[in-house]
Amino acid sequence: MLFISHDFFHRWRMVMEEKFGTEETADLVDRFWQSVGEGKGESYLNTGGSSKSIE
Repeated sequence: MLFISHDFFHRWRMVMEEKFGTEETADLVDRFWQSVGEGKGESYLNTGGSSKSIE
């Protein structure tokens, strides 16, 4: 599953670079990881800081 997720991310980035260029894609990737971090933070808050119940 990790390999599939890794490949998915790089293929997504490649297609984005073709359409929007390298700089715009880099901005979108940064925003993506910011959103991931915010979601992870919310999950920690909702579980009282326990990582055991986070998928």
